Amino acid sequence: MRAKDAAPVVTDHDVDRAATLLSARAGFRHDPLLVGRLARCLQDAALESGQAVGAYLAALPDDAHALQRLVDRVTIQESQFFRDEGQFATLAQEVLPALPAGLIWSAGCANGQEAWSLAITLLESGRTDCTILATDISTAALRRAEEGRYPARELRGLSPARRDRWFVAGKGGFEVGPEARRLVRFAHHNLATGSLPFRSGQCRLVFCRNVMIYFSDDEISSLLARIGAGLDPGGLLFLGYSESLSWLRSTPFERILLGGSFVYRVTAADRPPPASRRTAPSTPRRTARAKPAPATAAAALADPVLADPVLADPGRAGPFLLEGQEALATGDAAHAVRAFRKAAYLRPGDATVSLHLAFALDALGDTDAARRWFRLAQDAIVASDTAHPVLEGWSADELTRLLERKLSTQREDQR
Repeated sequence: MRAKDAAPVVTDHDVDRAATLLSARAGFRHDPLLVGRLARCLQDAALESGQAVGAYLAALPDDAHALQRLVDRVTIQESQFFRDEGQFATLAQEVLPALPAGLIWSAGCANGQEAWSLAITLLESGRTDCTILATDISTAALRRAEEGRYPARELRGLSPARRDRWFVAGKGGFEVGPEARRLVRFAHHNLATGSLPFRSGQCRLVFCRNVMIYFSDDEISSLLARIGAGLDPGGLLFLGYSESLSWLRSTPFERILLGGSFVYRVTAADRPPPASRRTAPSTPRRTARAKPAPATAAAALADPVLADPVLADPGRAGPFLLEGQEALATGDAAHAVRAFRKAAYLRPGDATVSLHLAFALDALGDTDAARRWFRLAQDAIVASDTAHPVLEGWSADELTRLLERKLSTQREDQR
């Protein structure tokens, strides 16, 4: 390899500088998964610019084009049609029959699958009196979303019947048909720093799913306050399945159950939002008395993974995964470890669960156990179908590189 083509060296200091800038300009929070992804993105961006990483970073704050390209690289643009299908069932059966005509906001629309799924749901419900505004901070994602062209491998979640009804077959894939296109418009928008892209009261429904994983708690609180003010009382917010507002002290939203999905509703102006509290997952019925949860970090590490056959159901892992994410977000690593261990039992060999448990153990200080779970996550990724992402849009190759770096760092720390 020629010297000029060699990958630039990215130090931890370089990653910290970039993460700080992205936090200030785009609200990205500094967490392990972002740091791992950011290192590779910096390397690629510096190589593309023909600069050393230090020179590239020095110019970045004053180069809006370069900063936008870095944001495009870092943001996860992978999605699928009708992701979390239960939410779309709730939308069709519980929300749309009473929803006034107006605007629906798809905030953080990525490559457009969510926006087009919303349009199809509207069409199937006979609601052509609503318009979908789809926005994203990534200009590259917006270009793809607006084109509405997808190869067959990107039609995951779309049934053949829906594909044939609402898409037009073309060379190399499928294109969104004219009926759905009439309902959607696209715009660039920065959720962290921008004002709402609609007038107050114009919108009653927001889909903002798997976006706030990037943001700090302060940025999340600020965004929720703006959305709540723009929606008015009774307006609805759909979040991603693994997202929750329970760790925030105060929001303008209350969580309600519609159909089979949890949705967030703007509270009435004359009463405060409900007090923040952790919502524990429902406990499946057991034949033996449940052992009390350990109260200390040491007990959490010693606590065995559940071994009750009644619980061995992958479909029940979601609430424990969510509980662990909420606990880790509040700094309660011991609680997170307990929850992720339960999810790991219910979904053995799952890369997502293994990775979350590894980070929780690492935060708790059990490096040996963390290394074992990082290794299990790596093994699960290698054994998976590399054509598909295994964690929130990360490719198998990206996660493998992140884990190799993490495992290498831990080995060096032990020397």
